[in-house]
Amino acid sequence: MRLTIRLVFILLVGIAISSSIIAAPLKPIIIRPNQPIEKSYLVENRSACIETGVDPRTPFIRVGDGEEMYYVYKFSPGKGNMAFLLLNVSSQFLISASNDNGKTYQVISSMKECEQVGTRVFIDLTPLAKKTGEVLLKFEDKHKEDGWGALTSEIRYYNAGKGSDTRIILDRWKVNGSPYQTGKSILSSKKTVFTTEFKAPEGWWNQDLAVYFSDFLGNDISAKLNGKKINIGRTWDSGYWADISKTIKSGSSNVLEVAVNPSNGKAGLWTPVRVGLRYPACAVPLAKNIDDSNWMPNRNFEPYKIDEMNFLSGNFMQTLYDDRYNLLAFAPAERMTVHYLHDTFRSLVALAEEERHTPAARVELVRKLYAGCKDGLLPGGEYLYSFKHDQRPIDIRPYPDSTDLIMVQKMDNWTYLCPIGVALGTSKTSDKPTVKDTKLNQKKDAFSFKRQWKFDDRIITGSASYHLGDSGIPPSIEFQLDGKGAVKIDFKELSEQGKWFVPGSWGAEAVMLPDGETFWAYKQNIEFKNPAFDYFMIRGGNGSVPIQPCENTYAKALMIMWSVKPDSITTSTKDGSRFGKQINNITLEYKNESPAKVKITLMPFQSYPESLITPRTIAENILKTGKTGAGIYDCVTTANGSGIGPDGLAAAAYIFKKYNCPEAKEAETLAVDSMRAFINLDKAGAQTNELYYLISGCMYLHLLGYTEFDEWARIWADRMLASQNPDGSWRWLNFQLRCMEGLMRAYELLGDQKYLDAVNLGLKTLEYKDNNLYWKGNVSRDDFCGATTYALFGNLGIKDLAQKALDARKHYIDDRGFFACSDLNPYMLGFAAAGLDMPKEPKQIVGLTESIIYNYDGVKVQNMPTCYVVNQHHPLADTFNFKLEE
Repeated sequence: MRLTIRLVFILLVGIAISSSIIAAPLKPIIIRPNQPIEKSYLVENRSACIETGVDPRTPFIRVGDGEEMYYVYKFSPGKGNMAFLLLNVSSQFLISASNDNGKTYQVISSMKECEQVGTRVFIDLTPLAKKTGEVLLKFEDKHKEDGWGALTSEIRYYNAGKGSDTRIILDRWKVNGSPYQTGKSILSSKKTVFTTEFKAPEGWWNQDLAVYFSDFLGNDISAKLNGKKINIGRTWDSGYWADISKTIKSGSSNVLEVAVNPSNGKAGLWTPVRVGLRYPACAVPLAKNIDDSNWMPNRNFEPYKIDEMNFLSGNFMQTLYDDRYNLLAFAPAERMTVHYLHDTFRSLVALAEEERHTPAARVELVRKLYAGCKDGLLPGGEYLYSFKHDQRPIDIRPYPDSTDLIMVQKMDNWTYLCPIGVALGTSKTSDKPTVKDTKLNQKKDAFSFKRQWKFDDRIITGSASYHLGDSGIPPSIEFQLDGKGAVKIDFKELSEQGKWFVPGSWGAEAVMLPDGETFWAYKQNIEFKNPAFDYFMIRGGNGSVPIQPCENTYAKALMIMWSVKPDSITTSTKDGSRFGKQINNITLEYKNESPAKVKITLMPFQSYPESLITPRTIAENILKTGKTGAGIYDCVTTANGSGIGPDGLAAAAYIFKKYNCPEAKEAETLAVDSMRAFINLDKAGAQTNELYYLISGCMYLHLLGYTEFDEWARIWADRMLASQNPDGSWRWLNFQLRCMEGLMRAYELLGDQKYLDAVNLGLKTLEYKDNNLYWKGNVSRDDFCGATTYALFGNLGIKDLAQKALDARKHYIDDRGFFACSDLNPYMLGFAAAGLDMPKEPKQIVGLTESIIYNYDGVKVQNMPTCYVVNQHHPLADTFNFKLEE
């Protein structure tokens, strides 16, 4: 009897404990291209890997582009198991599945037709694996004739174990005892309760579970599961969800009740209502419906018309806003967001254009972005590594087939800086050491490893360290010298093809000291004995003159900094460059009479004038604080030669002055000082192709009452005219379209007919046939995915051609605008707005978390965006429950 009682007690206690168990998070297997784990899954490979450097943990992207390229992964979850994928895949992807070992494939997901969790594409493997327990997934290009195909940077593979389904659709409902079909509204004058009963699979026990509602017709929503209240919250896709991990009964019947107060005499549940494992249940469905209303992910407003595009782009730019930095992210799909200051400046102009030519005024967003630009310290300079909001680091790695290390600058495309090696001075030991590295170690945002150079009886060690850009800590190698005789630290191949200075420069031509004194390779043999300085800059000129004929800026520099002054610095040269000689190797030599630690720091710079004032200012800040950044906001000191900065500052000042914002005077002063700084650079010979930015700045400064810059707008517009060919074209289409936009702004500001004539001549080189853009008689796709052609034709009021631009480049357009990218959307949002003849009043002041629809009928405020809020730091993304730090 006592034994029976004890067993009953144990069972009851066991039931009580099991009912209170909180499901452990389901951990994925993380598969990344070109990493060892990928070999277990990649079974066919007709693809390429490119290194982008957006995230040190996902440095590669696998590309399947065009007719011939594709790649296939194999997953083996096993029969009767619940498994699914979350993919970082982008661009024009097409994914097909096979469960018969590749004999047949069926399309299951593509760039337009895909379910998503945040920026990740969701694929449920469970139904695909029921036949054999294995699934092949083929990734290829959906539009093989143009553009980029499938770009995959990460696959998260979840296997939740035994279970029949990862999710089920709840489609049998009742209202007051009568059947109800989701997706239909019912007439009601009082609170309406929708009830359904469903059996949960046994495999759902102790899982992380959710119920997902696409939307409700009604308000004051409440819900119960098995008689217990569940807390309903908003989701990032404008839907609703609730955690039901503790309230559901796995393997048995469950009752779900949803109470809704009717809206305008109607109540209803949008389709679908789903319950299951959290990510599969809450993946965004392909379509949401109720009655005649329809919502589709990213394409709710298709087909797109010229008079409906701008509001979509404007709303999308708000979803790109990142409240960590008060800047726009480059694109929502970036796992670790990249922030370009020049995109944000350009977007400030776009928002001012929108305010001038439409009924929308996004004042709060302008204030936020202005603050981010001002705090960025450096107006412009997308190639400046030290810009703290660029997360892409320089990393340090072994140089292939060498005993050297190499630093890699990771920008849009990664670039080798220069090989870094160790040699002994005069020694009887072997010239070529053997090397041994420790495993790369990651601690928060820092990455490090050690290398050992062994020269027979001597060992020199180096500790390599690099960080994410946000840390503000430059990359370095700390050498442990052994105290046994001379050691050389070599920086090699500076002017070799594929290194930092080449291409894009004439090569490393000169060395500049901290005080600005410059030593040219063609003039003298550059060497220093017992140098008194702590760093110098190697300087190279801009080598892209054949493509960009007006560029005269010294484009590239490389800072070398040391913690212990070397005993001597020597250089060697090679033939080439503008003046016949260029630096190819630099050696720092230490007598090494006693053990010492020598820390070497390298930083690359691009697009700065001959004086290199900004790089030298940054170097001094590193010496003083250990951090990158100029430490100041001085438009003269921090200006680079790209022409970006005054336009955004002036556009922000225009908005601030009009809407009585407290930042108005400060922004106006910064805009004026910045424009004057660029004019001084121009006078000194540091010319740029980015003239349309400068002309935009002149226009907004004119609106603020500063007519002194009108003449400079004329100088820059005339410079554009001088580079136009007799047939109306420029050297390449993208450059032509931007020049035409600049000339249109000059015509608006100055009224000179010659600028409009030049634009009209350029228009003769453009036409549409067969749904393609033709430039000078040939098909061309060099129009920024259609954004620049749309902007130009829209601004000119040529609406039929603007519409053709949308139609011809529809692969790159959805509710988020052109390519969901902060780089392209400003063209559509801002410049095109001037020619739409849209009502400009009354103005609707748009809050940061508001979205609006405006067209020729007026403006309507939405309480949620018209497209996904995918930036995890956006205020509307609080319910986006996905951990990025794994």
